[in-house]
Amino acid sequence: MQVGWFDGNSKGQTHAAGELAANPFGLSDVHGNVREWVQDSWDSAFYGTFTEHAAVDPSHPFPAGSQRVFRGGF
Repeated sequence: MQVGWFDGNSKGQTHAAGELAANPFGLSDVHGNVREWVQDSWDSAFYGTFTEHAAVDPSHPFPAGSQRVFRGGF
């Protein structure tokens, strides 16, 4: 059962929500499909702290000159 879009099944196109089966939480098309430019910057040291202790939606400050983060997509 496929529950997310990725390079191998999307044919490089976006898709309407609900075309794939829902995941175990009942959510459809949550992973993949369209990239979002989020208001976080990338810092491997910051995000590396969550390998031991998970965090819900951590946000890292956006200092001048840092790189923005895209999430999702294919």
